[in-house]
Parts: sequence; C-alpha cells; structure tokens
Amino acid sequence: MASVVVKLKSMRLPYNFFPKVATGSPFKPVRVGNRDVLIGQGNNAFIFPGLGFGSILAHASEITDAMVLEAAYALAEYTMTKHADSGVLYPPVSELRNVALEVATRVIRRAFTDGVARSKKVTPERAAALGGRLAGSLSKDDFEIVGEACGSVGRSL
Repeated sequence: MASVVVKLKSMRLPYNFFPKVATGSPFKPVRVGNRDVLIGQGNNAFIFPGLGFGSILAHASEITDAMVLEAAYALAEYTMTKHADSGVLYPPVSELRNVALEVATRVIRRAFTDGVARSKKVTPERAAALGGRLAGSLSKDDFEIVGEACGSVGRSL
C-alpha cells in the first residue's frame, strides 16, 4: 500500500494516523483481524458551540468562511495535540467544553483578522482568558430566546 500524507496547515501526518471510520453517533471500537479500529464520532457538536460563542464574544458582524475553517483547524489541532497516540479522529464528547473554548479562541482571533469583530472589550490577545472565564460561569439560565436566528455563513448577522 502506498503511503499517503495528509497536510494540515504546517503539520504532516501519515494517513494511518486517522481511523478509517467516523460516524455521527458514538460506537465502541470494532475488532478487525488482530486489532481494534477506533470509530470516530464526528458531528456539529465539535465545531458549532465554539464558532457561535467566539462570534458572540467578538461581536462579529458576520461569520466568514475563514472563521468556519479556523474552527475546523482548531478542532483538528486540539485532537492531534491531546489524542495523537490513540489515533482517534475526534476527541471524546466528554471534552466538548474544552474543544469549544479552543475553537472560540481561534474564531475570535480570526474575526479580528477578517475585520468583522466589533467588540471593544475582547481583543485577540485576551480571547482565551475571557472565553474560559465566561464559559466557566455560564449556565442555560443565562440565555433567553430573543427571536429567530438570522444570517448564515458569509452573510451579515
């Protein structure tokens, strides 16, 4: 079998780093021959909480394509940093809050780079500290429904 290399930003990883299967729901590893194949769980829950939280904290006037891409890079790099030895494609769902904070931090920085951040309180340099402090103190009771969602990727909010 030929060796395939996947390039993610400046990182180069052998193709066999990634599992061969990912689904939208959690599954236990599957035994194939003499080894266990880990089943990755991939769904919106790994990107969108951080994308939304970062956009809100940055007071972004829109969610750019680059912000969505930055969220994906943040997830991939978090997974590689924390779980490279286990060969999983996605981190465990139990780490969702940590992933969301990493994604939010990167989205905030990208919003400033893209010129869509309007926040006067959040800066790219303070993004991680502020996001972590706020996320640790928020609960569902801190939110209310104020109307229908508006905007979409690449459109003004």
